Order: sequence, then structure tokens, then C-alpha cells
Amino acid sequence: MTEESAEQKLKRYEYVLDAQADEIDKLRAEVERLQSVGGAHSVLKSIYLNGELPESLRAKAASAALPHEVPKLMPERAPLELKAEPEPISLLEQAERRMKRAEANAGRDIEVGPNGEVTFLPRPGERNGNGQDEQ
Repeated sequence: MTEESAEQKLKRYEYVLDAQADEIDKLRAEVERLQSVGGAHSVLKSIYLNGELPESLRAKAASAALPHEVPKLMPERAPLELKAEPEPISLLEQAERRMKRAEANAGRDIEVGPNGEVTFLPRPGERNGNGQDEQ
């Protein structure tokens, strides 16, 4: 093996330094690009879309980005079946209402229909509810 001269060593070192400087410039440009993309998801997306990177790295980036690109399928909630309930009336209030109605209808004639429906007949001189006086 022959020893290289000082001039050859200098050229070889210059070549290595130039190659390293080029690689540093590429890496700085990549870091700048990744920092300017805007968020972790965008970085992952740019990695898995970059065809120059190794397949294993692209697959890892794609699997990490997948939950943010495709929502999980969740079961649909059953609709609520809401029904309005009448305001509860106390037993005392209900008794008072029935007593007032009974007092108002005291002494009135009643008519029972064929299906058991009870109707209070109007008193003489009282309106019958259809806008006409009772004859």
C-alpha cells in the first residue's frame, strides 16, 4: 500500500467536508420543512407520503396518523323517547276541585248515554253550551 501525499490527503478531506456540508444543508432544510408544516399530524402525513424514506418508517407514520384521519365507528345512540307528564296535583287540591264541581252540579238533572257517559242537563234559563238558550 502506498502512502498518500499531503496534497491527496487534503483533497480527500476537502471532499469529505463538502459531502458533510451538503448533508447538513439537506438535514437543515428537512428540519425547516417539518417545523413549518403545522402540527404533529401534518409531520406524520409528510413522512408517510415521502417516497424517499424507508418503508418501515413510512408505515409507522401512517399507523400513527390513521386515528386522526379516519374517525372510529361508534354505535348510534338510541333516540330519547320523551313524553310530557301532567303536573302532579296534590290529593287535597284534587279533592277541592271535585267538591267545587259537585257543588256546581248539585240539584241538576243528569242524562246517562248508551255507553255510560254522564251529561249534566242545563238548568232552566241556563245556556246549554252550544250558544243557544234552552227552550
